[in-house]
Amino acid sequence: MSNPHRISIFLILLLFLGLIFVAVSDLLSFHEDDFDLSEALVQVQVQTPRHYDSFDVEEPVNYLLASKRRIRSCDPFTADEATVYYVPSECFDAYIDRAQNKVLNHLVSVAVTDENGTPLEAPAVLPDIFAQIATLEHTLFDIRILDVSSEYFVFLKLNVNLHTPCELYYYNQQIGKLIELYSFNDRELLGLHVNLKLWVKVRPDWRNRASDLRTLGYDAK
Repeated sequence: MSNPHRISIFLILLLFLGLIFVAVSDLLSFHEDDFDLSEALVQVQVQTPRHYDSFDVEEPVNYLLASKRRIRSCDPFTADEATVYYVPSECFDAYIDRAQNKVLNHLVSVAVTDENGTPLEAPAVLPDIFAQIATLEHTLFDIRILDVSSEYFVFLKLNVNLHTPCELYYYNQQIGKLIELYSFNDRELLGLHVNLKLWVKVRPDWRNRASDLRTLGYDAK
């Protein structure tokens, strides 16, 4: 057997093993949390996307998501109507920060389109959401912003080599931050139902208190 053939076989085996590793890691890392329905922030329906080389598509699955990245299965539900804004890839420029050894993002422009690429007028809150998206690590793609009755969610994918994290965030307009709800592996968001409740906690300078933010389920960063 010639060296090129051996190299080709080796690369194919390496890719195959990598895919198995990702599938097993995804299965082992997923666990359902025990929490009451009243604690759920949103209900989401997700599905494994149809790849170009596959004719099998997983049935849609339904989850409840709560604060502190908790998840559990739920029954099918009726998704809320949502306006979906698609973010062109050129709005963010990924670069390597050598000092931190991380892939970071620079905000280039604020622009949104519909699913056909037709430009849309951006709501007033979108520049703030874009600024928050720019704080995320890794190369970003397939970014979508969902407006559900003036509550905003961000669903995006990360380019991290062997697997495709698909992250869902809620934009808290009171504190001006993205709150990560959950990170799926290679999923498409089909719909969501919002079950947000507003809790008012009066304490001086609570937005800048790490302990208060953690109590509410937010990342102190």
